[in-house]
Amino acid sequence: MDGALHGYLLREIINLAIGPVRQMSWGGLYPLLKRLEADGLIEQTADPEASGDRPRKLYRITTHGQERFSFLMLRPDELGADYFDIFNTKMLNFDHLTPEQRAACLTEYKEYLQFIHKQLLKSKQFVANEQHIAEAEKLWIKRCQDHRIHMILADLQWVESLEAELKNESP
Repeated sequence: MDGALHGYLLREIINLAIGPVRQMSWGGLYPLLKRLEADGLIEQTADPEASGDRPRKLYRITTHGQERFSFLMLRPDELGADYFDIFNTKMLNFDHLTPEQRAACLTEYKEYLQFIHKQLLKSKQFVANEQHIAEAEKLWIKRCQDHRIHMILADLQWVESLEAELKNESP
């Protein structure tokens, strides 16, 4: 969205965005770029500043790609196992959204966190009342649930803080 990039730099940016335990391999990147190009979402050009026998390639998003990007950024997402990663990917691109669109993404993420929190509390109640679970096992299940609840509540607090910060930035 911000200009043409080399595959090497794209891979570095992706790897910084997805974190230290997931990495985009070269074997994953170039087939993905080929598919995006075949779908008309990006286009490839030669780098005018490159020298040598084999010019480096630049990849640039097309108008169709920009439309697809906007669609994906603004559509509500299912509350599935990948939702956390989807939200983080969207947040990395908040600079391409209006303040209202950012607020909508944050609201959706907050609703996801509230849903998870509610489900964890239900699960915790079930475990506490289930007589077929050994007491020693209940102790560790409860600790695991408490850990997850703590993380969700911290994330909810972070979202609310960011929402307040963004409201103060709005004209």
